[in-house]
Amino acid sequence: LDEVLKSSSHWKSNNDPKKTEVIKRFKQYYIRMKWRIVFAQLYATKQFTDLLEEVRERERKREEERRRIEAERKAELERQAAEAEEAERLVQERIENEKRIEERLQEQIRKREEEE
Repeated sequence: LDEVLKSSSHWKSNNDPKKTEVIKRFKQYYIRMKWRIVFAQLYATKQFTDLLEEVRERERKREEERRRIEAERKAELERQAAEAEEAERLVQERIENEKRIEERLQEQIRKREEEE
């Protein structure tokens, strides 16, 4: 770069072949540098995008698993509630049957006492 700057001070006209060659080489250098930067940005963007998608996929799977477990728990609780209701109904039915039987027995006892 220093050599180019020194030689540029001696250029007198725009038609100097050295000046044209230096400008051409600088343009090529500048274009290559820009392309390298673009490729580095594309590579970094791709890496970041892949990582982001991986994280989102993990989060989606976790959420699905959480919902599945929650649904299973809800179904189990509903099943237990239904069983408890059925057990309560059976207990009430048994109590009512026992009351009816007791009432019948009491009725039979009264009839016997009346007959005697």
